[in-house]
Amino acid sequence: MKGFDINYKSLLLDEEWDRGEKICDLLKPFSVITTYFSGSKYLTSNVYFTQVWRIELILKKYVAFSDDDIELMAMEMNI
Repeated sequence: MKGFDINYKSLLLDEEWDRGEKICDLLKPFSVITTYFSGSKYLTSNVYFTQVWRIELILKKYVAFSDDDIELMAMEMNI
C-alpha cells in the first residue's frame, strides 16, 4: 500500500499541520538572521540594526496572530 508506514503511531490533524507551518514561518527568519550574524568571512555590523528591526516586525506580526499559542510565543520572544 503506497503511503503507509507501520512505524507511525498517530497522524497529525490538519490543524496541527497548519500550526506547525505557522511556527516554521515565525522561526525561519530567526534561523536565517542568526546564520547571517555568525558569518566570519564578511562584516555584519553594518546590517545589524536592519536585521534586529526585521525581527521586531516579525514579532509584532505574530503578536497580533489568530492562534493564541503562537501569539503567546511571539509575546514571550519579544520581551
